[in-house]
Amino acid sequence: MAGDTWQSVAVERVASPTAWQQHMRVRCAVFIDEQRVPPHEEVDHHDGLGALHAVPPSALHFLATVDRQPAGAGRCVIKSEGTAKVGRIATLPQFRRKGVGRAIMHCIHEHAARHGCVKSTLGAQLEAVPFYERLGYTVTSGVVFLDAGIEHVDMHCELTP
Repeated sequence: MAGDTWQSVAVERVASPTAWQQHMRVRCAVFIDEQRVPPHEEVDHHDGLGALHAVPPSALHFLATVDRQPAGAGRCVIKSEGTAKVGRIATLPQFRRKGVGRAIMHCIHEHAARHGCVKSTLGAQLEAVPFYERLGYTVTSGVVFLDAGIEHVDMHCELTP
């Protein structure tokens, strides 16, 4: 049933220790276990419960669930120049191609716009470029770079208020 969308995808901003643990389990399963990203490169100063409760927060973290089961995660760093830096978008394998990633991105865009962002940027893994293009992103320069040993390109899109 690849390509079907889940009717019960819910995306929320992470605000509790339980949601934080679920968010990090998704990221670790995708980036560390599946893609072999070293743990010290996956987690940075924008992560952790302290980052969640900072005022203003250094990053907004999101958790997608399907039937209350963790399905995906993502985060967004709000830059001072009205730009949202999207990253750590992860969907567990059994939920891919079912609208979970798209739901995460729409939620991130809504929150970023509420925080005054007019533009979103991200570093996309090459295989994910078509996904981001369908969401309105364009490749910024086409220069391929390595992040955690994985080829990426920079992309951007304008956010609508």
